[in-house]
Amino acid sequence: MKSTILIFAVLKKLQEMKSSYDVEGSRMAMLGGINIEVPTEFGTPVSVLTSAYSIAAAKVKTTREKTGSVMSQTSDYRLQ
Repeated sequence: MKSTILIFAVLKKLQEMKSSYDVEGSRMAMLGGINIEVPTEFGTPVSVLTSAYSIAAAKVKTTREKTGSVMSQTSDYRLQ
């Protein structure tokens, strides 16, 4: 009888793990370029470096529930 209860508990835990999950992700992008101009009067080249950075992160938590014959899903999205 104990092994039956143990198997039932393991199956219930697996269902709970499947019904709720978290996902985190982040991305960084850099846009840039180098413009080299003609040499100055002293003979040294003039270069200009321009760049722009962007960082975005997202955190998503999803919970699925089943009550009777009704299934519902709740999601929480957070963008940073």
